[in-house]
Amino acid sequence: MAHSTFLVVADLHGSTAQILDKGREMATVTARFKDNYENWSAHKVESGEFTQAEMDGLKVMIRKDLTKGQDQLRQGLEIINLAGVPIPATIDDHEERYQLWDRFFAEECEAIRFQPSAGINERIRSSLSQAKSEMGVAT
Repeated sequence: MAHSTFLVVADLHGSTAQILDKGREMATVTARFKDNYENWSAHKVESGEFTQAEMDGLKVMIRKDLTKGQDQLRQGLEIINLAGVPIPATIDDHEERYQLWDRFFAEECEAIRFQPSAGINERIRSSLSQAKSEMGVAT
């Protein structure tokens, strides 16, 4: 699989970054967006939910989705509204697409932050089990 190289250029305060792909501007993201995406994707790969190859493909898709202009990913797709009427699924405002991805990664990272770590839980269980056995309490 050919890898697409990209360069992230951050401003002096680190609040925004431009993603450049082969010299062409693709999107401008905040440092928070970049950090949330990187933390979320690392967690998903480490947990086995995604392979690195799948995550690389997702990154390409998100770059395409964040490109200014008409929605390229949802063209020709429809959703059915509550009245049962099919409407186009496209989101042609790239800023709205960005906000949706930004909110998704922020919420996902918040959820990850509050997930208990299996390693820590296992150490706590082990410590409790050892303490109970030392005190003669059945486990």
